[in-house]
Amino acid sequence: MKTATTTPRMKRDRVGICGSSWRLGLIAGVTVALGTACSSGEDLLVLSAASAQDGVRAVTGDQPVGLATGGSNALVRQLAGGSRGDVLITADARTMAMAAEQQLLSGTPITFATSELVLAVPRESVAIRSLTDLRQTDAALVVCAPEVPCGAAAQELLRISDLTDQVRSLEPNSRQALAKLRLGEADAALVWAVDIADDHSLRAIPVTTVETQTQYQAAVTRAASHPESADRFVRSLIAPTAQASLRELGFGAAP
Repeated sequence: MKTATTTPRMKRDRVGICGSSWRLGLIAGVTVALGTACSSGEDLLVLSAASAQDGVRAVTGDQPVGLATGGSNALVRQLAGGSRGDVLITADARTMAMAAEQQLLSGTPITFATSELVLAVPRESVAIRSLTDLRQTDAALVVCAPEVPCGAAAQELLRISDLTDQVRSLEPNSRQALAKLRLGEADAALVWAVDIADDHSLRAIPVTTVETQTQYQAAVTRAASHPESADRFVRSLIAPTAQASLRELGFGAAP
């Protein structure tokens, strides 16, 4: 069955960081928070995987940080193309390794959190309680595109479970896959558990057919305009207070 690939829609958000408000725009598939620098005169830009954006907001504190979000692979492409970014955060180690191979990083990436792939369904759904039910009910499944971390994690699972024919849409990141589910355009979605941790309208069904845990990694970029501030930000992600905030949001502990 032919699947369709959609592009991210422009969205708006406001992130309160040291008194500033941030306007989000869309640049080449990456949602970017644009704002003014805070009192320190710095304007740190973090390129973050979409599923890690709430964690970044939670640990930012009063640091002058701009936030660009998107699929991990799209962020790496932006860096490779010369776009600005001080810190890169990916939703898996594989994509971060790709950035390192392209010599886009400065220093060694750190793993600061984990999550796992789950099958998300509407909470009131009674027809779907396992992966097997997807095939038996001919349910419409939405997943991430295979080039992004949540899609790469789903590929082996889809193959082993013989669910490829159930896929109706390939999305650029986990958040976009969930959007399709919430709009009623799919019956289920394979997404990161952290993305539905606080969504009481959805239910997460564990999938254990294959290894589905992912590691969120952060690194300073080689072209960072503020390398020292970027390094402090990366190290702050593993500080006890930041780790506590990440746990509250549903992220798993770093290995």
